[in-house]
Amino acid sequence: MNSLSFFTHEFGDHEIRVVGDGRFSVFDVLVAFGDCNTKDVRMVLKRLMDSHSEVVTLCDYFKFPGRGQRETPVTNEQGMYQILMLLPGERGAEFRKWAAGILTDPDKALDLAVRKYKRLGWSDKQIKARLDGKVARYQLTDTLKNHGLAHPLEYARCTNAVNVGLFGKTAKQIKASRHVKTTRDGLDDVELAALNLAELKSGRTIEETQAWGADQCEKICADVAQKVRQALED
Repeated sequence: MNSLSFFTHEFGDHEIRVVGDGRFSVFDVLVAFGDCNTKDVRMVLKRLMDSHSEVVTLCDYFKFPGRGQRETPVTNEQGMYQILMLLPGERGAEFRKWAAGILTDPDKALDLAVRKYKRLGWSDKQIKARLDGKVARYQLTDTLKNHGLAHPLEYARCTNAVNVGLFGKTAKQIKASRHVKTTRDGLDDVELAALNLAELKSGRTIEETQAWGADQCEKICADVAQKVRQALED
């Protein structure tokens, strides 16, 4: 098993129904993944719900359009992963082996991330900027840790100093206004590049000036972000 291609509208000869908000029909995925009929899948899912209470909370119910349709259990991608991890038998073992391979092989995890971004319609430039952003973010947080920051709220202050300096909004406001779960998911390739530059430059400036503590680091993050924004506007 080398991909999660079943998280599309088609899996082989099986159609997987998807709700408008991205949740999948649990029955459809299990039928496709286990290559069995709907009756057997209903029994498998019932047994999972009886033995694993978390499966019950992972599922909502949705009636797909069409004559004679009944309410069907649906869940998001993360919930579907959790359910597949609990499957008994050979298919469940196969999925757990695949998942372990992803967790222990950075290249496989990176390849999966790139394919997922492509399915979401991201351009190569956006994907590169998103991955570069991971590096920039880790470098900044490591620098902040080495310069006296310890509490999550202190890291959040520096994060928002960058976001406000660049975009005029906090991370929470960006996510709310652009309807995304993470700030970077709501940015285009130019905005991502600007954010990456601001975070890298902030970390470097903190190290060069030997700034210490949340107040000094927050001020540097704000100043750097404003300079990056001005450069983009010029």
